[in-house]
Amino acid sequence: MTDPTHTHLQLALARLDVVLQRQIARQAAHWAQEEANQWPGLYLSPPQAMVLLQRPFPATPFPPLDDEQPYHTAIQQLDNQLAALPPGSRLADLHATFTLDPFDQAVLLLCFAAAYDSRYAKVIGFLHDDLTQKRPSIALTLDLFAPDDRLARLAQFQPAAPLRQLLHLPPLENAPLTAQPLQLDETIFHWLLHGRYQTPHPYLSPLPPRPPALLLPATAQVTAANQLFLLTGEDDWGMQTAVSHLAHPHPVLMLDLALVEDGGWETAVTHLLRDAQLTHSLPAIAHWERCLSDNAPPASLLPPVFAHPTPLFILSRTPWRITSPATLPPRPIHHLPIPLPDAAQAEQLLTALLAVHQTEQNGTRTNADERGFNRNASHPMPKNQAQSGESASQNSSPAPKTVSELDLAAVTSRFRLSSGQWRDVARTVQSETDGPITTAALFEAARRHSNPRLGELARKVPLRHGWDDLILPDDQRTALRELLEMVRQRPFVLDTWQLGHKMVASRGITALFSGPPGTGKTMAAAIISRELGLDLYKIDLSTVVSKYIGETEKNLERIFREAETSNAVLFFDEADAIFGKRAEVRDAHDRYANIEVSYLLQRMEAYDGVAILATNLKTNLDEAFLRRLHAIIHFPMPQPRERLQLWEMVRQTAVPQAENLHLPRFAERFELAGGNIRNIIVQAAYLAASNGQLLTTHHLLHATRRELQKMGRLVSEGDWRLEME
Repeated sequence: MTDPTHTHLQLALARLDVVLQRQIARQAAHWAQEEANQWPGLYLSPPQAMVLLQRPFPATPFPPLDDEQPYHTAIQQLDNQLAALPPGSRLADLHATFTLDPFDQAVLLLCFAAAYDSRYAKVIGFLHDDLTQKRPSIALTLDLFAPDDRLARLAQFQPAAPLRQLLHLPPLENAPLTAQPLQLDETIFHWLLHGRYQTPHPYLSPLPPRPPALLLPATAQVTAANQLFLLTGEDDWGMQTAVSHLAHPHPVLMLDLALVEDGGWETAVTHLLRDAQLTHSLPAIAHWERCLSDNAPPASLLPPVFAHPTPLFILSRTPWRITSPATLPPRPIHHLPIPLPDAAQAEQLLTALLAVHQTEQNGTRTNADERGFNRNASHPMPKNQAQSGESASQNSSPAPKTVSELDLAAVTSRFRLSSGQWRDVARTVQSETDGPITTAALFEAARRHSNPRLGELARKVPLRHGWDDLILPDDQRTALRELLEMVRQRPFVLDTWQLGHKMVASRGITALFSGPPGTGKTMAAAIISRELGLDLYKIDLSTVVSKYIGETEKNLERIFREAETSNAVLFFDEADAIFGKRAEVRDAHDRYANIEVSYLLQRMEAYDGVAILATNLKTNLDEAFLRRLHAIIHFPMPQPRERLQLWEMVRQTAVPQAENLHLPRFAERFELAGGNIRNIIVQAAYLAASNGQLLTTHHLLHATRRELQKMGRLVSEGDWRLEME
């Protein structure tokens, strides 16, 4: 089927050919009359100079021919054929979209011809009397299409004119206005020739369709042609999804100001608004905050935005203000904050994203089965054997889990991610998983796509321990499991039951672990993190506390800000060092110390993540902190029964041991914390490796003595009779 645009272009170019032929004939006839001018273009005779100064100024350089009727007849016939063309041509659509009059249309076609065929470039050079000038100048277009109205037509080359949106004027130094060359914009050229949007500007791109906009208010919709939507939020992909939903069924053309060099905002916006009209798309501007100065955009950007005839979307990570609205055209403005998805919304989004992978995987599996191939074997298997028998079940891969079988709620309730990060999580598990996607793979991908910069401010704690490694009384273990369930059920209680609307100040969970050193506080924090599927970061107080006023607060603010997007558990060891009691103000140091504590109170209350504070001295903490804690768990010194469990951990290792190590006597006689007992076992293993490679009671006793000496405790001779009994 013939493209109507190509038919239109062929007829329009044929008409242009007639106009150029007439101009060439005029020019040739004029040169023939100038017998004294033997070098056209290189010599100007006195009569020619007089003609140039004739009125009306500037005069037509070449008078009409004696008989131009054949040219007029040919032009009229082509005009009739052009008028009879059916609709659907891109060229006609371009004329209507940018309201081009016949003069604009003729200039546009001449510039297209110069870019389309080098033969036109040679003709243009001939008409210029300069074969090196292959692009039409403004003067040439006036000679061809408006010889009697040159001065008035110059206004159509002004920067704000519709024609100038489609043309590019390469700068020509030391040349008057009419000598400036004209060049068709590359985007317009490709659009006319191929019907394909192709732009040389990397900051412009069509916005592909997005999944359902879960974060968009139900009341948000396009109701007028000149609506302006201002979307704000930190979720870039979520805002783009909202734009795609609002613009449906129209396509969207996106301008990303993050890819525009400083100072190029106005040119980029001009290209966007023009190309949006060209492709009949709705324009959208992302990363609007890049052009803001003093929370306001440059004054030159808003007038073209407000004058655009279609709905327009502006996406910004920060709120901003419109300056001088009285000078701008009236336009309805809608402010749409786009928050990060909550757990329920994230679950819906992840379900939609993973369903695509499930469909593709099932299709691949069906095709493989139809070919009679075993997915895990390197040789073909008969189809009936692959579907029956015990051997087939052993060789074939398990059926992929459906999305409904995955515990998506567990993943989305632990991680606070943007829509774009959830998209990346889905892409990661889809690209890195050959078989069925698992919940564990989703947890790993979610951790990977959380903000990784917290590792620059805190130390990541390895999660090596489980519940069996933690020796605590039953009440403390129960309290830890209650804390774990509090974090797990947080979305249900705060969102589904709506207690988060009025009853709580923030979504954060904060707990205090108190007790002597070595009683398992750090291990318990690691177990909680492991059960939640989150990383644990221990705050290094040496990088936080500063002697300079205000620096400690700045350091903590950086940690909290990064932690909120890292989806990690914060662990403050020796918390009383920074969460201490406020004191009576006696000097400036006391006043600033109290300000520091007050800041921590407010920041901790606003924190939406999980934070665990550990201290050996609970009484040193400010009472205001205690009120804001969701759980306070005391880790006591282990009793003989718990100490025996700790000593018996040596049995779970591969260390060669004597038959009787008298572990119950060690547990009964030495009042030690779990950390001390682990130190003793490790030191005794080193001793055994150095003299005999068999762990004995003697090694344990010697290591115990060293540990007690390290702790500064007195050692009586009676304690060592254990070895002889």
